Amino acid sequence: MAEEQYAEEPWAEDDWVEGSNDEVANNEEWKESSDPATNVVAAIEDPVVVEDLNDSGTNVVAVEDPAVVELEVALEAIRNELAQAEEGSEFTLDLAGKMGMVVNPDATVSKIVEGGQADNNGVRPGCKIVWAGDGEISSLDELKRTVSSSKAQGQVALSVFFKDPRRLVKARAEEARLKAAVSKAAAEAAGREAEEAQLRAEQEAAAARAVAETNEKARHDAD
Repeated sequence: MAEEQYAEEPWAEDDWVEGSNDEVANNEEWKESSDPATNVVAAIEDPVVVEDLNDSGTNVVAVEDPAVVELEVALEAIRNELAQAEEGSEFTLDLAGKMGMVVNPDATVSKIVEGGQADNNGVRPGCKIVWAGDGEISSLDELKRTVSSSKAQGQVALSVFFKDPRRLVKARAEEARLKAAVSKAAAEAAGREAEEAQLRAEQEAAAARAVAETNEKARHDAD
């Protein structure tokens, strides 16, 4: 009986249909959507510095390796993306309209309707509703109760938070890849600098030997 009363709400009739409903699944208005693209711009505060010692162990040579710096910038950007994915995204639900999504019993979204509130606010299939109004959401029933309660109190809008697990997985994998790439690039840069330092030392030693030989020859000629 309560479910029938709930279905009389202007937006509830289609919104609380589970993903197995063939009629909804075959409707051309519904679509599966790919993960939303993200564009995170960030910069690191400190440049990556590769330090090495020459063969005498005294002079420290510091260089900024462009490849390492570029990777560090990308790593910082993906860490920002990961933080945003872990925090979740928020949108304001207009309680007078339809949500425009199919919600499963565990509060995950299985489908969205193109041009609806959910679609326009970045909700995608696979996302999970985690918060609405003043409380956490872990099921479709909790979301229904929160929406009904908000309407009964005369509210016209409701703050809703959702998370995209696929976005989290993608960001974590990219973070791991970039961390490994930074370590590899830094090691390669340090190796190159060590080789260059060794070459400089050998050149300096050769020059010193040449000077010594010249001086020795001059003394010999003078004798």
